[in-house]
Amino acid sequence: MTHTGSSNTKTVLVVEDDTGLNRLICKKLAQAGYMTASAYTGSDAITVLRERTAGVMVLDYKLPDMSGDAVVAVMKEADISTAFIIMTGYGDERLAVAMMKLGASDYFVKETQSIETLPLIVERIFAVTARDEQQRQTVRFQALTSDILLILNRNDSNTIIGDILGTIKNALGVDAVGIRLRDGDDYPYCEANGFSSDFIGPESRLCTLDEHGIPIRDSSGAPILECICGIVLNGRTDASEPYFTSGGSFWANSITALLPCLTDERMNTRVRNRCHAAGYESVALIPLKHGTKIVGLLQLNDTHADMFNADMLRHLEETAKIIGIAISRRRTENALKESQLIFDRFMEFSPIYVFFKDEHLRTLRLSRNYEGMFGKPLNELIGKSMDDLFPSELSENMMSDDRLVLKNGVPVLSVEVFAERTYRTIKFPIIIEGKPSLLAGFTIDITEQLQSEHALIQLDKMRSMGILSSGIAHELNQPLGAIALSVDMLLMKITRSGLNPAFAQEKLKDMSGYIERLRAIIDELRMFSHDNSGKAAQENFSVNDAVNGVLSFVSAQFRVHGIRLTLSLGKDIPPVAGSRYKLEQAILNLLTNARDAVEEKANVSEASYRKNITVVTKVRDGNVMVKIADNGIGLSEDVQKNIFTPFYTTKPIGVGTGLGMWIAYGIVKAMNGEIKYASRPGIYSAFRIVLPIPAHDPDTHDLAAHDGGAAGGI
Repeated sequence: MTHTGSSNTKTVLVVEDDTGLNRLICKKLAQAGYMTASAYTGSDAITVLRERTAGVMVLDYKLPDMSGDAVVAVMKEADISTAFIIMTGYGDERLAVAMMKLGASDYFVKETQSIETLPLIVERIFAVTARDEQQRQTVRFQALTSDILLILNRNDSNTIIGDILGTIKNALGVDAVGIRLRDGDDYPYCEANGFSSDFIGPESRLCTLDEHGIPIRDSSGAPILECICGIVLNGRTDASEPYFTSGGSFWANSITALLPCLTDERMNTRVRNRCHAAGYESVALIPLKHGTKIVGLLQLNDTHADMFNADMLRHLEETAKIIGIAISRRRTENALKESQLIFDRFMEFSPIYVFFKDEHLRTLRLSRNYEGMFGKPLNELIGKSMDDLFPSELSENMMSDDRLVLKNGVPVLSVEVFAERTYRTIKFPIIIEGKPSLLAGFTIDITEQLQSEHALIQLDKMRSMGILSSGIAHELNQPLGAIALSVDMLLMKITRSGLNPAFAQEKLKDMSGYIERLRAIIDELRMFSHDNSGKAAQENFSVNDAVNGVLSFVSAQFRVHGIRLTLSLGKDIPPVAGSRYKLEQAILNLLTNARDAVEEKANVSEASYRKNITVVTKVRDGNVMVKIADNGIGLSEDVQKNIFTPFYTTKPIGVGTGLGMWIAYGIVKAMNGEIKYASRPGIYSAFRIVLPIPAHDPDTHDLAAHDGGAAGGI
C-alpha cells in the first residue's frame, strides 16, 4: 500500500493488484492534479477507507483476496460512504452493471482509451459527491438545529449543555466536543464530551498568569488569553488567513500540516499545541455569540484529518449563534433568579429596615423586621399609605419628603423619631424608563449609637474638666480670697473701733460682686458638664458668649503655663442655631489641642520661643466663624489624614482618648457647620469653625427640622 501527495478529500484510492496498471492510473490522475493512494488488495483498500483519506475509489472487481462486491459489502458494514468507480476487463460489462446497482458511481474497461478518460470521470464524481454531500450536510444541520432547539426548550437546565454536546457529537461523528463559557476573567470548559481528563485539566484555564497567579491584562484592562481559543474568544481572528473564517472561527483539517503557521509570534499569543500533542488532527473553534458579544466557544476535535469543510463551518457558526443566544438568556434568567433569591433572603433577615413604595406612596415591599416595629404581620402592612400606618401629622411630614424625592429625583436623608426610638433614613427614587417612578429607602435604628455618642461626649467633658481643674481652682480662689479678706477687715473694724456703716456697706458690696462672679463660674461649669443632648438645649445664641464661657475657666490655666492668649471678638455678630454648651465643648477641645501643641513645641525649642494662641470671631461669606490658631508643633501629614478619626491620638496612653476632634466635628456638623483647618508642621495650626446664620425667625426656628422633622420609620 503506497501514498503520493497528502491526505484530503481530493485524494483518489486506486485498488488494482496489477502493479504496472496501478502505477499508470495513478500517474494519469496525478497529471490531472489529484492526490493518489494505491492498494493492491481488498483488505488494504478497507484499511485506507477507514482512515477517511480518500474521496473517490477506483476499484478493480477481481482482487487477490476478495471480489469488488465483497469490498462494497464490508464498506456498508463499516458505514464507509466513499464514492467508487468499478474497473472491469473485456467482456465483464455485466459485472459492472451489477456493481452499479450496488452503488458504483461509474465504471470503465481496462484499456488505454478508457484510462485516458478516467480523470474526467473522477472530476464528475467529485462534483456530484460535493453536491450530494452539501445537500446531506444541509439536511443534517437542519435536523441538528431542530434537535438543539428541542433541548433548549426543555426546563431541566442542569443537563441542557451536556445534551447539546452529545447531540452535536453524534450528528457530526467527531471524537470530542466541548463548550467554554465565561467565568470571571477566564473561559473554562463548562461541559465536555469525549475529551480525556488529562486534556481538560491543563486546558481548563486560558488566562496568562503572573508569578502570584493573578491574570495579566493588556493595555485596555482585558485579561490576556492564551492559544487559538483565546484569539477566537477575544475576536482577534484574521479572515485573510485560510484557517480563520469571516465569522470569527478557526478550523484545521491537519494540525500537523498547520504547525509551522501556529507560532507564538504569528498568533501574537502563547500557542500551547495541546490539541496536537493529544493526537487531534481536525479542530474547529466556533465563537458562541449573543449579538456582537462573544459569550463562549464551541470546540470540536477529531483524531482523523479532513473532518471539516467551509460549508460545515458556516452551518456550525449558525448553530453556535443559536446556542450562544440561548445560553446567554438562560444565564441571565438564572442570574435574575439568584438575585431574587438573594434579595428575598436579605428582606427576610436584614438588620436594617428596607422599604419600597409605589407612585401613590403605598408600601410595595417591606423587610421582615417591620413586623417588630409595628407589631403586625407584613401582609397587614403591604399596600398601605402612611395615613394608614401613622397619625395624620406624622404621615404628612413623611409623605412631604416622599413627594420631594419623586419630584426632584434626588435622595433625601433624614433622622426620624418614632415610638421613643431614633432612626436615620435615606429615601431615593427608582426610575425605570416607561414606568412610574418608585421610591425606596433604608432605615437604621441609631438610638444606641446616639446614646453612646452622648456618653462619649460627657466622658470627654469630664476629662477636660479634670485637665483644667488647676485653672478652675485659680478662678474660684481669686474671688474667695477677696471675700475672705473683706470679712477679716470687717471683723477687725468691729473689734478695734466699731463698725462704720459706710465702710461696712462698701465691703458688703464688694463681697456681693465676688459672690456673683463665683455664681457665674459655677453656673458655667454646671451647664458645661451637664448632659445637654435633649431638645431643650437647642437655642439661638452668640458665639462670643460661647467663647467667653470657655475662656472663663481656661484663661487662668493658660496664664499659669505662660501662654499668651490673644482674643479678638467681632461686633454685631448674628446668633447661630444649636447648643451653646455643645459648641463650648468643641471650642474647648480645639483650645486644649492648641495648648498641647505649643507646650510640645516649647519642650524642643529655644528659650526665646513664646507660646501664642489666638481666638477670633467674625462674619465671613455669610457665615459666622470662630478661628483658633497657635504657633505650636503643627500637624504631620499622617495626623491630617486621620484628624477626625475617632480614637486616633498621638499622645501617650492615658493622656489622650483620641475623641476630641471627632466630638468637635460631630457637634459642628450637627449645627450644619464645618471645621476647616490649615497647618505647617513645626510652624502653626489654625482651625476654623464655620456656622451658618439661621434664615428663620428666632422665635419660630425649629432646630430639629434639619434632623428630618417629626417622626416615622418608613
